[in-house]
Amino acid sequence: MSGTAAATFLVGLVTTGRLCGVGPGSSLAEAGAAVRGPFVDDVDASGRCLRRDHGFAEFSFNAEGAEWVMSAMTLQLHRLAGNPGLARRFRDAVGVAFPPAVVWPDLRASLSAQSAAECLAVVDQGGFIEHRYRGPDAHASVLVNDEDHPPALRRGDVWSVDVWAARSTKA
Repeated sequence: MSGTAAATFLVGLVTTGRLCGVGPGSSLAEAGAAVRGPFVDDVDASGRCLRRDHGFAEFSFNAEGAEWVMSAMTLQLHRLAGNPGLARRFRDAVGVAFPPAVVWPDLRASLSAQSAAECLAVVDQGGFIEHRYRGPDAHASVLVNDEDHPPALRRGDVWSVDVWAARSTKA
């Protein structure tokens, strides 16, 4: 992975469960203030779950009383790899430029430098290898291609990073 800022950003996302200061437990308003730019909101039929899709990232919220509280988020690195315009939107919204592809061995080395790689559990997901990190406040999953997805991604490139609450977001 080229770029110290990208490496630092991803290590922080995996180990803290926070993207631009928001993560599981954050409100919809906090997420909107932290990650700017166009998005699509999709509320499920029950009216209890909301998914906000920025293209480069998706945030999931659960209704808790009159508030929406974030339960999970996904950074869609595969979408950035194949779409330079979306990669620019990500850079503008978040302030970090990513290389065209994030290579798992490089991210793992960055996690190792923070003593986080020792905490990873590996699960075969059929076409992907999942590396799970369990932190005290959030859990993360790094999905890595186990096969080529031309033209943008190859075997060993990171597909996405998922983060979810380590415990219920309800107060």
